[in-house]
Amino acid sequence: MIEWIGQHNGALIAIATIAYTFFSGLMWWSMRQSLELTRNSFEETQRPHVGVGLIKSSLEASSGRFKFELELVNAGSVPARELRTEWTAKIGGSQRPRITPLERMTILPNRSISYGETIDNLDVQNVMRGTTHLEIQVDLVYKGRGNREYRTTQSVYFNHLTQLLSYGDSMFS
Repeated sequence: MIEWIGQHNGALIAIATIAYTFFSGLMWWSMRQSLELTRNSFEETQRPHVGVGLIKSSLEASSGRFKFELELVNAGSVPARELRTEWTAKIGGSQRPRITPLERMTILPNRSISYGETIDNLDVQNVMRGTTHLEIQVDLVYKGRGNREYRTTQSVYFNHLTQLLSYGDSMFS
């Protein structure tokens, strides 16, 4: 047996080198996957999470003026930078023009900001009768520590303009 190994030592060394290289490549690939998973996990925990918190509303039925106030909450661990919002009001699926009320604001971690808007000339009669509903969709775009942009969309539905029916998307998407 020792004589056979001595005669074929070049081939055995080549086979061992190929096996060593193959398993080293597998270890490198596995470490790279582990590093990517760790990086993604870190980024998800060290980022802003902005969503709509409290919503207050009031209605002037005679003028059709609907006022609402949104509270934007950053439940993340870093500031939400360059926050931009757009909101759209829809009555029975009919969309009104998009409004961009806030531009490039910052919300610190575990803090909130509030802003209010007014929708004029709202056809409230059908909403008050319950034959249709009012939907307010809020789109949020913001950045965290780097330049990565995060987007959240939430919808709030009002029936009879007094009852908050449900949220659309979850608070953090």
